[in-house]
Amino acid sequence: MLQTLLRYILDHQEEIVAACCLDSGKTKIDACFGEILVTVEKLQWTIKHGEKALLPSKRPTNLLMSYKSNTVIYEPLGVVAACVSWNYPFHNFISPVISALFSGNAIVVKPSEQTCWSTSYFLKLIRGALHACNHSPMLVQNIICLPQGADYLTRHPGISHITFIGSKDVAHKVCASAAKVLTPVTVELGGKDPVIVHDDPKTLAALPDVASILLRGVFQSGQLNSFHSVYMH
Repeated sequence: MLQTLLRYILDHQEEIVAACCLDSGKTKIDACFGEILVTVEKLQWTIKHGEKALLPSKRPTNLLMSYKSNTVIYEPLGVVAACVSWNYPFHNFISPVISALFSGNAIVVKPSEQTCWSTSYFLKLIRGALHACNHSPMLVQNIICLPQGADYLTRHPGISHITFIGSKDVAHKVCASAAKVLTPVTVELGGKDPVIVHDDPKTLAALPDVASILLRGVFQSGQLNSFHSVYMH
């Protein structure tokens, strides 16, 4: 299924880039590198190394427990969820889907309400790959709602794990909501960092370039831009 998805992305990357640009306002070059390239790399890594990463593995013991052996065995969690940010609408949407499906889980994704138009298109291409490989397209669900409605998802007892990509302030709310039913949460947090520009002649001469770089950083990486996880216990 992941190989089918990879081939579709490579064959239709112009349409995917266009959708990302229309929905988030980014440039095509940013979408090529930040959406297509990183997603293709994750797919290729998972296809090549994923099975080995999930094989049972031995763990060392100590003298007192020398009569026992330790083995880690990975099992699917069931239904997991992801709440993802707006700044990489394709990559942030599909990245947790790749990990969830590969490790044997179904997944519910809540995209940012700021970029929900494009994620409806991305959902169709993921479901198309599932259908082409004789898997249920319903393994991936897309929930579109305003932030105040997301609490229903994050505290739902049927969710076994939550991935959150976004700001620190919202992460507090997601974790507090998930704690009500003791759902584990993985967070990847972004935000705005302070910048100091020194007033030496060289810096001042390059101030227009510095300002351009800072603005690009703010709007391109308002949240952290990569996420990798495997949904297993």
